[in-house]
Amino acid sequence: MKNLKKLWIVFVLVVSPVSAAWILQGHIWKNGTTGQIFYGAYPTGVPTFTLTPTPVPTRTPLPALANSDNTAFGVQAGAAITNGVENIMMGYQAGKSTTSGSSNTFIGQLAGTDNTTGSNNSFLGADTGSSNTTGDDNTFIGQLAGITAMTEQQSVFLGVRAGYHQDGQGQNTLLGTDVGFSMTDGAFNLMAGYGAGYNNLVGDENTYIGYLAGYNATGSHNVFIGENAGYSETGDNKLYISNGFDLITGDFSAKTLRVNAASASVTGTLNANTYTVQTTPGFSGSVTLNPASATPGPVTVLNVNGGIITGHTP
Repeated sequence: MKNLKKLWIVFVLVVSPVSAAWILQGHIWKNGTTGQIFYGAYPTGVPTFTLTPTPVPTRTPLPALANSDNTAFGVQAGAAITNGVENIMMGYQAGKSTTSGSSNTFIGQLAGTDNTTGSNNSFLGADTGSSNTTGDDNTFIGQLAGITAMTEQQSVFLGVRAGYHQDGQGQNTLLGTDVGFSMTDGAFNLMAGYGAGYNNLVGDENTYIGYLAGYNATGSHNVFIGENAGYSETGDNKLYISNGFDLITGDFSAKTLRVNAASASVTGTLNANTYTVQTTPGFSGSVTLNPASATPGPVTVLNVNGGIITGHTP
């Protein structure tokens, strides 16, 4: 009613002199031929008040949207759909180039805008997955996530700029802001934590978990867990467990493990075919082994920095 009162005051000023008792009533009519809008049914003797608005452009309905369970909302959203079905496209040019892609959800300005035949994708955020053309089964959430990926398959990028440059084989899971930012052709990676794997370009089958884990690492088949774990490691098959200090490191291919501790102990039984103990310069402490049941076989290397007790003490 407040808005109507304001509108009534405007009309009084425009059509004055008009009786102060004159009120707007009836329906609003539009002349389909002239574009004129008629407001109300006026009392006898009062001239009809008309407005001629600037014509509003109308958009030709998309041919497929009405009968294929597609939903498009926004300028040029889903503008190229031909026989794609079950798509949701919301935002300026969201899914603009999609033709036969189906079961996609593109929400955000330019989300999935270059997609043509890719299906089963969910892109949420401005520019998210905007370069995807034929990639399938991806979930990108966060502004600029997967922005350059064209053919990525079965990947999850969650976070602002996650997987920003990635466009490889796929099946990557990148969780966090700037995770895997520089990756271009990696596959089968799991990276989680701010900046994890930031500069790993083509590494495969890595697991990086933690703040800046593997930030400058370049290898494959590595496991880095914790803050700054494996930060600048360039090799393959490496293990780092860290909170900024590398407490445990290892090499999967060499089957070696190093514990960087002032002291450590193992309760129970530590089994190995042959014991080889290597100590670092300045080593102090004790190493007690019970190899009574050892039999010839592959050498297991135990790198010691501190004191380690295994088995039992006589």
